[in-house]
Amino acid sequence: MLLRKESFQVPVLVGLPEGEARNAISNFKWDVVVREGRSDQVKSGEIISSEPGDGVMLKEGESIVLTVSQGPTFSTLEDFTNVASDAALARIDQLGLVPNVAKVNDEAIAAGTVMSWAVAEQPTAKAGDQVVKGTTITLNVSDGPAPRAVPTLVGLTTAEAEAKITELGLVFAVVAEDFNKDVGVGLVGGQLPAAGESLPRGGSVSYWVSKGPRMIPMPVIIGQYKAAIVKLLSEAGFTYGTESGKSERKLKSATIAGEPVGNGKEVPEGSTVDLTYYG
Repeated sequence: MLLRKESFQVPVLVGLPEGEARNAISNFKWDVVVREGRSDQVKSGEIISSEPGDGVMLKEGESIVLTVSQGPTFSTLEDFTNVASDAALARIDQLGLVPNVAKVNDEAIAAGTVMSWAVAEQPTAKAGDQVVKGTTITLNVSDGPAPRAVPTLVGLTTAEAEAKITELGLVFAVVAEDFNKDVGVGLVGGQLPAAGESLPRGGSVSYWVSKGPRMIPMPVIIGQYKAAIVKLLSEAGFTYGTESGKSERKLKSATIAGEPVGNGKEVPEGSTVDLTYYG
């Protein structure tokens, strides 16, 4: 007399780790067949599907096939070189891959263009090879020419200044001459932007040529007392320098850089005036 085989309902196994799934059906005396598969939704090691599926009645001794995830499915690599970065990023997303963008300055390749690409986990991978979805693709994207640091032009001849500007791929503009007490006549007396600031390639640097210091008349200080002298020099923009003699007496003479100056003489604006009082 044959024993009647008992039937059991297949439980929900999808999404369970393989070990848990086996435990869940271990008392049903089914023949468990395990196959490998890939899924973008089910984690590696978990059940993708069972055959028959959950809810079906299955007799003892019959087979149940469990498909176990080996991880995400594969995508075929494409060549992203010379592709606009926006288009490359969109395509990488469509392939289920993860982009990592590295910006690189380049003098020739237009900004926003992919210069090269690589798979970090598989350095030798190339277009046509397959990688697991979720793999990171590094795109080296041109950021265009590197910014230029504006050089120091003040104190240079105009030829030297223009050569420096041109060498950096910048352009220059010359504006009206102006006074500069610290820079000799005919040399660059000022610039915009200031030295050290950044400009893109092709940016403009303006400079102007020094006319030397502005010449103004020395105030009437010879023969005056100190209080009046201090006020007159300050109002005219001069600096009160050293003093000799008796400062409570009248001023006998004045010098700038060792050269005698008298009342009303044209002298460089902002000069330091050294004073000699009687006594």
